[in-house]
This record gives sequence, structure tokens and C-alpha cells, in this order.
Amino acid sequence: MDSSTTSSVTCCGLFVWLELRQEWAPLPMAIERELWLKSFRYESLPFPCPTCGTGTPRYKLQTRGDQTHFPLFITASAENHRRNMRHEPASLDGSFVYMAVCDRKECGELICLCGDHEHKAEHDTLGGPTNLHIELKPKFICPAPNIFRIPGPCRALIRDEVRAAFQLFWCDPGACANRIRNAVELVLSDLGIPRFRIGKGRRNRLTLHDRIKLFESKDAEQAHALMALKWLGNAGSHPAGEVSKDDALDGFEILDHVLQERYVQHRSAISRLSRAIIRRRGPRSKS
Repeated sequence: MDSSTTSSVTCCGLFVWLELRQEWAPLPMAIERELWLKSFRYESLPFPCPTCGTGTPRYKLQTRGDQTHFPLFITASAENHRRNMRHEPASLDGSFVYMAVCDRKECGELICLCGDHEHKAEHDTLGGPTNLHIELKPKFICPAPNIFRIPGPCRALIRDEVRAAFQLFWCDPGACANRIRNAVELVLSDLGIPRFRIGKGRRNRLTLHDRIKLFESKDAEQAHALMALKWLGNAGSHPAGEVSKDDALDGFEILDHVLQERYVQHRSAISRLSRAIIRRRGPRSKS
């Protein structure tokens, strides 16, 4: 590739050469919902290491003295246990505790998971069952995986709130939606939207709804997205079951877009590139 090519607007897969940053930066992409909703096998976890972001968490045999321990502990559910005591047919499903280790030597992060497991049958080419394998359905992961990449310039308070939402996604989608709502409050503060209004000599706290309405005059599209997150967070305050994991992923999709626009500004970068090409009436490399 020659130097003239590298200076041009280059789009390849999910990447674009940004004029402002002069570096490869990922374009925003939809969250892979199936990854976060399905159960998975224990051999290696289907998401990158939550700490380094590049390694893969895998099981690692633990050695204590002259004994080797497998890092997956499973037990039958209480109902299956009662059926066994009554000599009734019972499934092999139950609960699990599992320890995985990042396979990147420079990291070596330890990830702890627990939740429910189920036994699924593998099938041969004729459709007949061959053998059973264990699939994990976690209700707790620590440290929790990043469901989307938080932009680097994002403030620490917002980053911590989003990570708390990632943690709660597995065990309490309603509480997860509430954390997303809290992140909206912090984003508005970072945008300079006031939290209080002075009236009749008193300082009155503005509701999140009011703050979003104030922001609407600056960016109606982003305000619309924040309002959706507000309603989702409100539903998270209702009894358990009001917000599903799928709903929480809706919130993450919108929040990812908001943070990308605020802290990475893909829309502005693309707009600048477009204007540069229009001014030249052709590629930027042909000045």
C-alpha cells in the first residue's frame, strides 16, 4: 500500500480512517444479542476477558498437592434431589460454580461464574443422540464481561455505572435498567445540563424527564434516545420480571450509541470527512 492510499478515506469492514484522530477506530456496531442470551459450554467462555479485552477465559485444572481438581462444580436442583429421594425420574439439570482463567499470560485474570446448568444431547448426522454435554446459564459473573466497549474518553463515574449495569445484567435485568438510567443522569451532567432550578428563592431538583427536555433543544435525536432509557429505567423499579434480559440489551444498544456519539463522535467525524471530499469534488488524496 503506497502513501497516497493511506491518506485517503479508507473503509474496510468495521473500520474507518478518521481525519481527526489519525488512527484506526471501530465504527459502532449492534450488540450481538445471541451471545448474551444463550447458554454456553464450559471449555472456553464465548466472550473476551473482561479485564484485558483480548484473551479468552478458559478452564484451568487446579493442582493442590498431589491432587488435580476440575474447576467446574455442579449439583442437581432441589427438585431433582427430591425426585431422586422418592425414586422418581429426574433430569440432570441443576446449579454450577465455575472458575475460568484468561489464557493471555500477561493477564491471567480469574473469572468466577455461578448459575444454572443443563444437559444437552449432541446428535449425529442421522439426527440420533450421541452423548450429553453441559451448558452453563450464568446468573453471576465476576468480573462481568463488557457487553459493549465503553469509549476511552468516557468519564470514570459514567464508566463505573455502566460496568455496574453489566454486572447486574446476569442476575437482575430490572436493576440493570436502573443503572443504565443512572448513567443517563451522569451523561447529562457531563453535558452541562443543570440538576436544579432556582424558583421563588428555593433550589428545586429537576427530574430526569425535565433535564432531557432541556437537552432536547441542543440535540433532539440524542434526547429522544435518552428519553427511551429513562422509561426503561423506570420500568426497572417495578416488581421483578417487568424488565427482561432482552429489554436490558435494548438499553445497552441505545446507551452504546449515546456514548459513542458523545465521546467518540462518529457522526461528527463522518460529517467532516464528507465535507472534505465534497470540497475536493473527489478523494482527499487528489488535492
